[in-house]
Amino acid sequence: MYFLVMATSLLLLFQTSTNAESGDLRRLGAEIIVINADFENLLNSELSAKHKKGLKERIKGGLAILPLLIRKSWNGSQPITSYSSKFMKKIQTALDAGEYKLVTTTLRKLLNKFPFNTSGILPPDYRPLALKRSKSIHESFCAGCHDEPDLSVSRPAWNLFKLSKRTTLDKLAARMIVGIRGDSLTGLDNPLRDYEISALIAFYSKAPISTE
Repeated sequence: MYFLVMATSLLLLFQTSTNAESGDLRRLGAEIIVINADFENLLNSELSAKHKKGLKERIKGGLAILPLLIRKSWNGSQPITSYSSKFMKKIQTALDAGEYKLVTTTLRKLLNKFPFNTSGILPPDYRPLALKRSKSIHESFCAGCHDEPDLSVSRPAWNLFKLSKRTTLDKLAARMIVGIRGDSLTGLDNPLRDYEISALIAFYSKAPISTE
């Protein structure tokens, strides 16, 4: 009986550790996706100077935490990947200098090295009950900031229905992994479960333009 309890405890510990590693890797991949998407928006959009400045700030902030996310996601089974703060600072400097080709090349390397795992999130959950629940989540926690963005600030909380129409599902999923934060009770982690994020993506992408 003792050995059975010990074996069960070790299995639960292993599963918890594995889930944590999986979550850390997902957050890392999502952060890189968002950084790259923000950079693409910076190059291709007709945003105001204020909003472009906000995008640059978001990109730099994301780059600053990447070394920590890489270290946190390391599982110890192989040598840790060397992407230091100095390396990320180089990208930030290239961004400020307008050396966009260098930024593009480097971000592509990061995307290839740390792919974003969307299992359990994509494809979106379009089932009627999931859509009904996601509508409730949106109205309770998201609508207040996102339905009518404050465009006077440099980094608005963009309308999620409109965003879903001009981006890919993996980029939308990445933004929801990175952008949704909890509170002190959840350690400021994303409080939503994978199936809730999946349903929210379905809700935003399914809604007709006329309801935005």
